Amino acid sequence: MASEGKPIELNNLKELVSYLEFLDGEIIRHKNRFKRTIIMIDDDDKITKKRLREIVEGKYEYNEEYLRLPYAEAVIYELRGIVKQLLELEDMKRELLRRIGEVVPKDHVIFTIPGIGLITGAVILARVGDFSRFRRAEKFVAYCGLDPVTERSGSRVVSHGISKRGDRYLRKTFYLAVLGILLHRNNPIIVKYYDERRGRFLTSLLLLVLGS
Repeated sequence: MASEGKPIELNNLKELVSYLEFLDGEIIRHKNRFKRTIIMIDDDDKITKKRLREIVEGKYEYNEEYLRLPYAEAVIYELRGIVKQLLELEDMKRELLRRIGEVVPKDHVIFTIPGIGLITGAVILARVGDFSRFRRAEKFVAYCGLDPVTERSGSRVVSHGISKRGDRYLRKTFYLAVLGILLHRNNPIIVKYYDERRGRFLTSLLLLVLGS
C-alpha cells in the first residue's frame, strides 16, 4: 500500500538531495570551464567519455597547429586538472544516486505515477515534504514557480511564461520529468493530454500530473 513516507527517512533524503543539487551545479560549472578552456587549443568543445579519458591519460591528439601556440602547454595542463575533477564529481554523483535509491521510501504514493522514477520522485519528496498542505494542484504548481503569468489587455490575455518563484531545483526536476514522459511516452494519460494540446505551456501538463 502506498504511503506518504516516514519523517526520518525524508529528513535524511532532504540532505542527500541538497548534496545532489550541489554536485549537479559543480558538474555543470566544470563542464562549462572545460568548454571555455579547450576551445583555446582545439576547434571542438564537445564532451565525450572517450575524449575525457584520453585527455587525463595524455593520449588525446590535439591539432598540431594549436600545439605551436606559446600557451598550449599551460592550457593542456589546466585541462587535465579540470577533467580529473569532473570525473571525480561524476563518480561522487553516481555513488550518491545509489545511496538515494536505497533510502527513498519506495512505497510512497508518488511512485504510483507512471513516468516518475526513483531519483525524480526522491527529489520531489525531499523538496516538498508534506503534500497534504496543498489542497489544490494549482497551489502546488504555484509553490514550484510553474504557475503561468498573464496580463489582460482589453479582451486579450497575454502570457509572460511562468512565475519562476520558489525552488528552482524542484522546478527543473518537474520539467525534466515531463520531458522524459513525453519522450518515452510511458504515461498514456499525460501523453494523450499533451498531444491534444501540443504547443501550449507545459504548466497545463504539470497540473494534470499533480492532479492525477
